[in-house]
Amino acid sequence: MDKPFIDGCSLESELVRLKGLIDLQLRSVLPESLDTEDNRVPEKLHEAMEYAVFAGGKRMRPILTLMAAQACGYNPEKLIGAASAIELLHTYTLIHDDLPCMDDDDLRRGKASCHKVFGEDIALLAGDALQTAAFDMLVEKGREAGVSDKALLSCVQELSIAAGREGVVAGQCLDMAAEGQDISLDELQNIHRLKTGELFVYAVRAGVILSGKEEFMEPMTGFAEYFGLLFQITDDILNVVGTTEALGKPVGSDEKKSKATYPSMLTLDGAWKIAEETASSACDFINTVPGDAMPLYSLAAMLLSRDS
Repeated sequence: MDKPFIDGCSLESELVRLKGLIDLQLRSVLPESLDTEDNRVPEKLHEAMEYAVFAGGKRMRPILTLMAAQACGYNPEKLIGAASAIELLHTYTLIHDDLPCMDDDDLRRGKASCHKVFGEDIALLAGDALQTAAFDMLVEKGREAGVSDKALLSCVQELSIAAGREGVVAGQCLDMAAEGQDISLDELQNIHRLKTGELFVYAVRAGVILSGKEEFMEPMTGFAEYFGLLFQITDDILNVVGTTEALGKPVGSDEKKSKATYPSMLTLDGAWKIAEETASSACDFINTVPGDAMPLYSLAAMLLSRDS
C-alpha cells in the first residue's frame, strides 16, 4: 500500500457522524410510531420493521457508498438518502437469515432476533417489506438529490441482481447446503462472495454510479470485491475469538453448525495471513482514483483490528 492510513480516531469519529446522518434518513421512512390517520401499514408490521432496522448496526454498506463517491471526487453529502436505502435491504437479509428455517439464531446485534420478538410470520413479512422498501427509498431519495433516472435505474438493476438468485439468495442457498459438508476453499469463497460480498460490491458501485463517475468503475469494483472478502474472513475469525457482548450475536455458532470457515480450513494464523493479504489487495485497486480515497484505505485497515 503506497498511501498511509489516517488516524484511527479520525476514522472512528467520521463513522459515528455518517451513521448519525444515515439513521436520520432511515428514520424519515421508518418513524418510531405511525400516524394512524390514513395509514395503510399494519402497526405490528411497522413495529417489526422499525425494531430490526434500529436494533443496531454500523451502517457499513451505506457508508461505503458515500466513501466511494468521495473517492471518485464527488460530494458524498448529496447522496446520503439514496445510499441509506441499502440498509433496509441488508436488514431484510438479516431477519430472514435468523429464521428457524435458516440459521435459527436467537440473537442479532445484541438483541433478540426479530422472529423471537414478533413471531416468525411477522418477521418474514417484515423482511419482505424492507426488501421492497429499499428500492422505493433509493428512487425517492435519489430523485430528491437530483440523481438522473438513468443512474437510479442502473442502481435498481444492480441491487436486484446483488440481492437475488445470483447474489445473496444464491449464497444463502449454497451456505445451507454446505453445512456439515467437506467443501473446498474455492467453494467457501464463492459462498461468501455471494452471501456477503455482493452487497458490498453493490454499495461501492452505487457510489460510482450515483456520482456519475463510471470511468472509475473497474478499480472501485476491484476494491469492493476484496473488501467484501476481507469482511467475511474477519467475521469468521471473530466467531472464534470474539465475545457475544462485542459481536451482538453468539460466538462459536459456525462450529456448532459444522460450517466451513477460514479458521477451520486454514487455522487462525492462516486466516489472519489471508486477511492481511486481502486488505492489501483491496487497497492496491484504489491508488488511481482521483478523489479522497483515504477513508476507504482506513476502513480496510479497521477491519483487521475490529472486535465486532
